[in-house]
Amino acid sequence: MVLLGQVRRWLPTRAPIVVADNHYAVLELLAWCTRQRITPLSRLRLDASLYETAPARLPGQAGRQRLKGKRVPKLTERFTDAFEICRTP
Repeated sequence: MVLLGQVRRWLPTRAPIVVADNHYAVLELLAWCTRQRITPLSRLRLDASLYETAPARLPGQAGRQRLKGKRVPKLTERFTDAFEICRTP
């Protein structure tokens, strides 16, 4: 993140695009890049299990904090749905 922040300071008027392998597809890093107006590109498997972010914890709520939110359709399902929508007259 330090290197990306330095590039952001060197080029304040540009929106850099960073290409990285799948080891850098970490939510904290991706959120930081979004706040800094840096576009991260990383690989993601088409059959990866995707989830929404965990809901915020309510005041006085007992138990462990949730790590995942609701399940989101896989990318293959999304592409299939989008392709069918485009084909329908």
